[in-house]
This record gives sequence, C-alpha cells and structure tokens, in this order.
Amino acid sequence: LVYSLCFAVWFLTNRFWLMRYPAGSVIRGLSLGSTAGTLAGNMFCAKSSVELVSLSITEHDGRIWLHWLVYVMIAGAIFFSIYNVGFLAQGLQEQEALFVVPVYEGSLIVSASISGSVVLLDMAEVPPWRTALYWLGILTIVAGMLAICVEEVGRKALSPVDSALEDGGESPATGPFEAWGSACSHSITPLEWRAAEVHQEEVAKLAPDPPRLASAASVVPTAIGAHAVAPPGVVE
Repeated sequence: LVYSLCFAVWFLTNRFWLMRYPAGSVIRGLSLGSTAGTLAGNMFCAKSSVELVSLSITEHDGRIWLHWLVYVMIAGAIFFSIYNVGFLAQGLQEQEALFVVPVYEGSLIVSASISGSVVLLDMAEVPPWRTALYWLGILTIVAGMLAICVEEVGRKALSPVDSALEDGGESPATGPFEAWGSACSHSITPLEWRAAEVHQEEVAKLAPDPPRLASAASVVPTAIGAHAVAPPGVVE
C-alpha cells in the first residue's frame, strides 16, 4: 500500500507538473524518460503472474484461477508494459536519444529494484553486506543519470554561437542575437535548433553590414517555429 501511494504521487507529479514544461526543455525530457522507465520497471506484476500461472500448471491446481489476484497481476503486467511506450516515444521526439534512453533505462532498473525489494521482498534473505553493495550499485546508476542531466543542461545552455566557438570557429555576431540564441535554446527541438544554426550562418555573411544584420536576424524566429523568442533590441 505504501509503495502504491508513493508511486501514485511520483506519477501524478510528473504527469501534471513536470511534463507541463515547454517541449524540448531538459526537465520535461527527464520527466518523460523517468516516467516511462518507472512504469516499465514495475516488474512485480509480470513476475507474480508468471509464477502463479506456472504454479497452477506444475501443481495441476486450477483453484488459483478462482482468485482475483491472478487477474489483477496479469492486467498490471499488460498495463505497465504498454502504457510506458507513449511517454518514451514522446521523449524521443523532443529530445536526443542519447539523453532519453539512458534516463529511461536507469529509471527502469531503479524502479524494478525498489518494487522487487518492497513488494516481493527479494532482498529479505540476502546478507547485509550484499544488500549494501546492491544499493550502492543503484545509487551509482542514479549518479550517472544526474551526470547526464547536468551535461544536457550545459549543452542546451549553449547558443549556436557558443557551439561554433567551442569548435574553434569565430563568432559571427555579438550582442542581442547571442542573448536571443541562448534564451530560446531551452525550448526548441533538435530540428528547430538546426534551423537556427542555418539562419545564423546566413546572418554571419552579413556581419560587416549592421543594418542588414538586424534585418536578417529579425526573420529567424519565424523560421524556427512557435517556441522561438524574438531577438531583444530588434524591431521586426
């Protein structure tokens, strides 16, 4: 019961709060990946239903099928294995696979470990030192997920101009346009990011001519979609 209540709070927090962040943001991507992983990680339903079915066959005991728990476990196994796919697909549409997939897999392992230990008492007869090592491994997975999230936040904080400088290039423009690029990078999708880079290159060609530069910069928000933020100081 306690596990069910905690899981319900976790799911509702993600579904009705964290997933409301703009598409493409790290928080929303993390929420989608971790929600999908924790749903898929509830393996206790699948394990319980398989063991009950196996027991009814090996023991030739059909009375097991008269109990409501068998059907609840089978329904739970089907629900958790299917319902997570929508969140995973949405996350992969909005974020890089190198970010979403590790979050998904890590959340799946953590969820499966906690549900197995709490619901099925898998660790009840394990020596304390092995239990400690087991949870140390789980914490290592969580630390890796946090490291991936920090890296993704840092990557999205870079504007296309900053990315060019990291690669050894020169800054094509300075001032308001760079600030705009950094601000909108938190909410645009990878496809829109590439569109912004293409237009940034076009603006770079006009760098010696400030009036033409301002005119070209003003059309970029319409090119990268509804999530764009108009460049500060540029009059359309």
